[in-house]
Amino acid sequence: MKNQELRPRARPTEGKRREWEAFLGLIFALGVSPVPAGLADRCQRVVRRWHTDSIGREDLRGDSGVHASEGEIDLALARLVHEGLLAPFADQPFSFRIVATGESADLESGYAGDDAEALKAAAIQEQSGRYQEMRTLEAALADACLSRRREACFRTDLAELSAVYAAQWLELECAVGHEAVEKVRRKVEVCGTDLQNQLLLPFGEV
Repeated sequence: MKNQELRPRARPTEGKRREWEAFLGLIFALGVSPVPAGLADRCQRVVRRWHTDSIGREDLRGDSGVHASEGEIDLALARLVHEGLLAPFADQPFSFRIVATGESADLESGYAGDDAEALKAAAIQEQSGRYQEMRTLEAALADACLSRRREACFRTDLAELSAVYAAQWLELECAVGHEAVEKVRRKVEVCGTDLQNQLLLPFGEV
């Protein structure tokens, strides 16, 4: 069992936070994207012999056995998340918990050990609200009449909400699996889009 190592958290820069939000938002697609030959295996070996229970992108970049660009390492990290070897810390950019061998769920998640059907039902309720709010913010940002201050506020809100939305799907995937999450997510987003389109119609056309 790996020893816990407490390190002070550095406050992420705005650029790094946005990069992390983009990574979380695309992680499902990145997780099944091609990775340079052998890179995922090399990163996996580093993860398995790591001396603490968490690892960051910079840790991998600094390892003598891994020679790759930042973008290539991001692809490898997404693959390891997809395969269940790593779980991202939503509030710590490019930091990941190393999932213990044989562990089938995220132990830091409120989802761990719960009934799969109950989890999916709860996710539909929670994520539908977030998705609706994201769509509302996107519609507001399309309004050219917004002041710069209000636009900046909306963009910050949307970025933060998108990060939570993506992280929640990852957390659920650790508990019920990728295929089940994809079905639930499609249901949330298709139904949410239909409802939002109705709300945007002029009164009397619904």
